[in-house]
Amino acid sequence: MHRNGKKTPLIVVKSLLFSASRRATRDFRAEYARKHLAEHNRMNSNPVQVRGRKKLERIW
Repeated sequence: MHRNGKKTPLIVVKSLLFSASRRATRDFRAEYARKHLAEHNRMNSNPVQVRGRKKLERIW
């Protein structure tokens, strides 16, 4: 509600919800990308990668 006691117009409420939703999506995508890149960089920085019981070595 506004300070004068009137209700907030529905269009304003919808736009606020949309921007909050968009911000949450943006934050989620940024966090996912950061984790994915960290995982990718960690795996590529090891000369010997171990996945399960199989040992893979890099050949240059």
